[in-house]
Amino acid sequence: MEIGAKYYKFNMDLPIVEINLTEFDNDKLAEIILSKGDVQNKKTNVKANMTDWRLDLQSKEVSDLAWKAIEYANNIRQSYSKVIFKTRSCWGAVYGKDDYTVSHAHWPCLYSWCYYVKVPEGSSPLVFDDAKLMFEPKEGDLIIFSSLVQHSVPKSKCEEQRIMIAGNIVCQ
Repeated sequence: MEIGAKYYKFNMDLPIVEINLTEFDNDKLAEIILSKGDVQNKKTNVKANMTDWRLDLQSKEVSDLAWKAIEYANNIRQSYSKVIFKTRSCWGAVYGKDDYTVSHAHWPCLYSWCYYVKVPEGSSPLVFDDAKLMFEPKEGDLIIFSSLVQHSVPKSKCEEQRIMIAGNIVCQ
């Protein structure tokens, strides 16, 4: 039996956490990401060089960053029952000239995050399409947002590499 779904547009307030972290060695993180090369061959929404999906399991430094994102996600919505979060996926991306990310969301995850390792002047912003909101990241910025949110990155006009790490958080 086939059940038809109807789609409705909802206007709701969703949290975004933006914090600049200083405790991570961005040079080391960049070295880790660059050493992995382009595993995805631009076959995902990210049309840039991208590592595999579990970079956090391959590096203590990246794992520590993923746990920091979970720590901040725990503070977004306090509840009476403790929800346990875990990383579902975590990857690095290196954007060069003309690289971009197609608009997408990360459902069925709860939260998604981006950490900016290297952000040369003129780098593309992180765009939250439906909210018409843009973040011009700086090195060390961690941005956590609802995985329901459509987001994208415009084509890079910058010659230098923009290096970042992203992840998705789910309930355990």
